[in-house]
Amino acid sequence: RILTAPSSSAASGVPFAVQPVVAIEDAFANRVPTAGTTVTATISAGVAGAVLANAQLTTDATGRVTFTALAITGGAGSYTLQFGSAGLAP
Repeated sequence: RILTAPSSSAASGVPFAVQPVVAIEDAFANRVPTAGTTVTATISAGVAGAVLANAQLTTDATGRVTFTALAITGGAGSYTLQFGSAGLAP
């Protein structure tokens, strides 16, 4: 679940001014307090060839990830980001 969405706009290669915060939850929207789960941000829609930097972090003891330097490098346009972890449904 996205607790804090990233900035709606950013310059190419510059970290988002507002960094995303995501949490792992179960199917009933209960937080899963699990440390050490890798969460990866990906581009699910946007300009071809764009890449993310600093897109992979691990959860803290509360099951939460606070990105600190997530940035997108690519052409101008609209992008959709997705956050996920292997073995977990998005």
